Amino acid sequence: MELTTVMERLAKVPDRYRRFAIPASGALHKYRVPRDVLKHLLELGLPHTGGAGGPLFDREDLKTVVLMLGLPSPNRAALTVMARTLAAGGRAEVNRTLTVQGVCPEPGHPGGCAFTLAPALFAAGARPAGTDTYEVKIRLAGGHRLFDLTPAERRLFDEVCRFQFHHVPYELNRSLRFMADSGLADCTLATNFLVARGRELGVAIRPATGLFLAKPFATTHHWVELRREDGWWPADPFYLTALARWGVLDAAEWPPHRSPLGAYWRLDLAPGEQLITHVGALTTVPATPQRSGPGYLFIQ
Repeated sequence: MELTTVMERLAKVPDRYRRFAIPASGALHKYRVPRDVLKHLLELGLPHTGGAGGPLFDREDLKTVVLMLGLPSPNRAALTVMARTLAAGGRAEVNRTLTVQGVCPEPGHPGGCAFTLAPALFAAGARPAGTDTYEVKIRLAGGHRLFDLTPAERRLFDEVCRFQFHHVPYELNRSLRFMADSGLADCTLATNFLVARGRELGVAIRPATGLFLAKPFATTHHWVELRREDGWWPADPFYLTALARWGVLDAAEWPPHRSPLGAYWRLDLAPGEQLITHVGALTTVPATPQRSGPGYLFIQ
């Protein structure tokens, strides 16, 4: 992909939503952007701000650069793990153990640390499993299910799949206006679009929030569910299409109307709610839709 195409995509995000906090060393080593590529992107106008130690970049920009260019990186490796997780969901039943481990966001603060879990995790059976650690046993139905889409559902899926995946700043990931103007979306935006547009078309659809149960680290995720005679079933046409475009899923095996059974675990979380919250620190770590909380989510 041409670097100018990457820059055209990044230019659709207003600068006021960027957080310039990643130094050049982070871009090179954490996000694995090759030095010559980073230099060329800077020449083309890659958004950054100057600092005493050199330029600072926006995390979402760097993650999008890695995706668009298909660069070998931890982000790319995570996508491969997601693809394996989807494939593993083809079993009749999927059993997983989720371990939620709290991590202090402000080491050295006065007083001891304490962590609280989201009520949804306790409702799902979370139990203490050590210091600042909780464990949940998860059992999901798996299998291979292709939706027989109604004309309205087919139109809805076709519409959402025209958008391109982008790491959208969290201030914008609920703005359907930004999505319409830019042609870009993340999973939160795509879910909001699917629900709003689906209801306009008369589709029985609802939003879902929870975890993508990729090993060894689960990630928060947003998708939708479609109503059928035997209940509500997960659907994720936007992200399945994105994974196929990135070459980590076989588009023929994973069309947009395939249900991602056995890979997604629904949790009834409020918008921006953290799975684990640290209490006792001097300041509060801000909750955003992209944070799971000050902790780690391990999957076995």
